[in-house]
Amino acid sequence: MPLKLDNYDGVGVFSIKGDLVTDEVAGLRDSIEDMIERKDVVDFVFDMNGCEFIDSAGLEALAWLQGRCDELFGRLKLVSPDPNVTKILEMTRLAPRFDISHELNTAIKSLR
Repeated sequence: MPLKLDNYDGVGVFSIKGDLVTDEVAGLRDSIEDMIERKDVVDFVFDMNGCEFIDSAGLEALAWLQGRCDELFGRLKLVSPDPNVTKILEMTRLAPRFDISHELNTAIKSLR
């Protein structure tokens, strides 16, 4: 999964192209922890426009990040999840835990 990470004035923006699955989660969590430890960001946006599937490890990583954001008084927004990913979030009853936005720029601006 190609994962692009940017820092927009204190907002960590992850752009996911491909599936968010077990093999990719460890690197993702390491990147997030590094950003938090350096005190670069506490707010995160996941641009999920290119993510068509998420497995249990990916769901766990998102739930973990939501918990970390809560601890740090930060926020997490998911942007444009694929209909399949949205269905998985609904089936697992995790959808209400996440703030979902439809536009990347709007999500970033709302966190500044």
